[in-house]
Amino acid sequence: MKKSKLCPHLYYSSIYTIDLDKIKSLEIKGLIIDLDNTILPHHHFIVSEELKSWFKNLIERGFKVCVISNNSVNKVKKIADKLQVPFIFNAVKPLLWSFRKATKILSLDKKYIAIVGDQMFTDILGGNWFGIFTILVKPMNPYEHWWTRKLRILQKKLLNRFISKGELKYLN
Repeated sequence: MKKSKLCPHLYYSSIYTIDLDKIKSLEIKGLIIDLDNTILPHHHFIVSEELKSWFKNLIERGFKVCVISNNSVNKVKKIADKLQVPFIFNAVKPLLWSFRKATKILSLDKKYIAIVGDQMFTDILGGNWFGIFTILVKPMNPYEHWWTRKLRILQKKLLNRFISKGELKYLN
């Protein structure tokens, strides 16, 4: 049976619980990491020492990293500069051009790249359409745009379905 394009390969509670050894064992060398509600709550600009350390750890482990966001250049650049990583803004995920751009930035074939994000209908759908490994994390902040809140209801139902059918395991 064909797997849904909305179903991630892995599902974690946050970026901090992602098993980086497992990711390495899957031959993933590059990570495209969503910004809003994945690494920072929506409308937040303060980069914690914990987040800086997490990104530093990724790079020290040999991962190439790129931050991606549907947000404007102003926010994305400020955050990416603090994390000292390249970025893509106005990504219009799930459209594929931003994923192609990320593969160029990372200088890797897409078979070695994963996306980490909090939304099935942008990050996971786009990543699966593009043919890269997908990692879903729970959103950091429940306060979101009204349309995102509506999609979260559907996302929760789909996640429960994927988990109950054994297509996905929640890895705390």
